[in-house]
Amino acid sequence: MSWVTFWRRNRATAQQQAQPAGLRIFGGRRFVRGVPYILPSDGEELNRLDFQHYMLRYALKGNFAAPLRQPHAILDVACGTGRWATEMATLFPQANVVGFDLTPPPMESGTTMARPDNFAFIQGNMLEGLPFPDNSFDFVHQRLVIVALPTTQWVRQAQQMLRVTRPGGWVELVEGDLLPGGPGLTTLNQFGEQMSQKRGMSFGNASRIDEYLRQAGAKQVHRQIVHLPVGQKAGRLGAMAATDYLAIYASVRGFLINQGMISEEQYNYLIGQAQAELNSGALTWPFYITYGQK
Repeated sequence: MSWVTFWRRNRATAQQQAQPAGLRIFGGRRFVRGVPYILPSDGEELNRLDFQHYMLRYALKGNFAAPLRQPHAILDVACGTGRWATEMATLFPQANVVGFDLTPPPMESGTTMARPDNFAFIQGNMLEGLPFPDNSFDFVHQRLVIVALPTTQWVRQAQQMLRVTRPGGWVELVEGDLLPGGPGLTTLNQFGEQMSQKRGMSFGNASRIDEYLRQAGAKQVHRQIVHLPVGQKAGRLGAMAATDYLAIYASVRGFLINQGMISEEQYNYLIGQAQAELNSGALTWPFYITYGQK
């Protein structure tokens, strides 16, 4: 089936909200059932994801690193709020841009995030494969799935992304590792890694995404590490990074307490410690950017 046929078949229903996935509640936050993803899926998390998008766009000086020219079809795997895909659709008006995720992004109207006509959303689970024909896209992008993709699935996922990429096209992966710090951050990070490993995942995969892309068969693989400054003393970007990192741990507070991993008193103490460490202005948060060609 050609890409044009696929696009026309799905474009008419792409803007419709699909049935929500099964949810469970921890500490007033909603989590999706039946998937390894450890972060919430609710309005508060959508706001954080948009905030994180602006932080990364500012830090990385744009929305992509691959040497794109005039792509005609772009896929954003695990598109989240759809913010990145929407901006790419505006930047490349000649391209059909598809966002793919487990749950639909909010369909906003007005000036905040109106969807361009060349954007469509397709719902699905990346762990079940990408439901697109071979050689469909010029650029396939995936960002921040470190707490959604099990370690054993990384090479397979990269193979899927290459499969749907046209010869000569590019695949790009972006992941953030844990932020090293003092006792507070170290302990919180240990809880974060423990939560991940219980679901077969690890933050350590962030630094290996170039290896996974090579193992999948990509050529001309490029790797870049960006160390985001963290804390008020590090300026605007540092303040954004500190806010985002604390918000991540705030989002799983109820889950950690509910599962008996930590008491509320211990959690509050560690957050206070971590906040002081972040405010020191001496920390950096590593992000890995890798792209390769089919």
